[in-house]
Amino acid sequence: MGSGGGGGIFSRHSPDELKSAIRDSQQQAVDVGFETSLTAKLNDLLSSANSRDVQLVKTRLDNILDRLEQKTGHEFEVEFAGSVAKHTYVDGLSDIDTLLLVDETALEDKTPAGALKYLETRLQKLLAEEADVAAGSLAIHVTYKKDGLLLQLLPALKTDKEYKIASEDGKQWTQIEPKKFLEHLTANNQKCEGKLVPTIKLVKAINAQLPEKTRMKGYHIEALAIEAFKNYEKDFKYPQMLQHFFSFAAERVNAPIVDKTGQSIHVDEYLGSKNSDERKQLGHLLTRIERRMKNATAGQVVDQWLELFGE
Repeated sequence: MGSGGGGGIFSRHSPDELKSAIRDSQQQAVDVGFETSLTAKLNDLLSSANSRDVQLVKTRLDNILDRLEQKTGHEFEVEFAGSVAKHTYVDGLSDIDTLLLVDETALEDKTPAGALKYLETRLQKLLAEEADVAAGSLAIHVTYKKDGLLLQLLPALKTDKEYKIASEDGKQWTQIEPKKFLEHLTANNQKCEGKLVPTIKLVKAINAQLPEKTRMKGYHIEALAIEAFKNYEKDFKYPQMLQHFFSFAAERVNAPIVDKTGQSIHVDEYLGSKNSDERKQLGHLLTRIERRMKNATAGQVVDQWLELFGE
């Protein structure tokens, strides 16, 4: 009788081919294990970033509004404007950006500087026992003595059809469209299977580890991310998305990005003109970060990735 078979898989492949297949299978298992472990660690970091006490923030903002309205006789509203509205807030790294909406009649004939002084004086008296209140160049900073929570209140004039906030130099009122930028971010986040906003949080966490003079502003990071992932069609996994962001940003930072909200001409005016020394230096720094990520991935070393976050 004949054997009737071809000897199975072993008869169809040489010993070297079998060894190669085994090595590939082992390497794939290592790659999957590394990626799973790294993703778990990044999710842990995101959980820490999301630990903000939302109810406490809301309670204190409501308290501020009640006291202001009782004291001044004018109506006030608050609307989350910055990283909170965009859900890119990182606990301990982001200020809580809040538009303090004031009816135009309450600040009639007041410049932005006058509005800041008006609100600073009243809030200092109203919150004297529980918080330190000081006006910055554009916003009122309220820091609670009990737990250090910082509320950053940006005065905004509210009319029937628009909001106006201080211009970049703080000298005049300028119309803004805060929801326009948020719409772009939301649309891109949906295209990225809900992973864009968490990726921005992780970028901000890495950015916070850089020397203060070299850090990007949060709004700039968000604008870069929208452009970086506008046509992104690769793996929607945090390690890959982080590497893509830093690769894209290293080149894109060399030219200004138009501010879609209208608050300023460009979101990255702090870096100067196109191809400025500041932009080139930042580009080199972002390239080094991307290289560290690639090396950590190639070496399958989770700890090298976590060093980027200060872990």
